[in-house]
Amino acid sequence: MFLDFIIGFLLMNSLPHFVLGITKTRFLGMFGYKPAANVWYALVQFVLAMVLFHINHGIETILKNGIVLGAASTCLLFLIFGKAILKFYRGNGKNNL
Repeated sequence: MFLDFIIGFLLMNSLPHFVLGITKTRFLGMFGYKPAANVWYALVQFVLAMVLFHINHGIETILKNGIVLGAASTCLLFLIFGKAILKFYRGNGKNNL
């Protein structure tokens, strides 16, 4: 149960570090304050959470656990499409409202 807590903590903690990293917001992470450091920290946390999940439960069980599948999918989608989403909402410098 403790390992499951660590997995959940790593998985959910990776999301704010990634978002703040791609928005170039200074935020303290394990690798420092720089945005690139936070992106790398988020990636390391996500991979570590998935490795621990695989060790504890087997990666195939992620498809049977809706909460973990949803959390992992959300994090993975942010990791993959985060910069594109940010560019879309920032636009080309004009006010998009």
